[in-house]
Amino acid sequence: MRVGVFLRGIPLGFSIAAFGLALVASAMTAQQMWLQLIDGIFLCYVGVRGPHGCSGP
Repeated sequence: MRVGVFLRGIPLGFSIAAFGLALVASAMTAQQMWLQLIDGIFLCYVGVRGPHGCSGP
């Protein structure tokens, strides 16, 4: 007895996962400028905050 649904030899779950990844990648590509801006602000925040928990020289 076969368990699971297949779509031309490919499990249906893999097809759905691939569609979801393509959807996320497309959305991230469309919003690339905003993501880069947010990433840059975050990196500046981390750089200004400095290392915490490190002992001095």
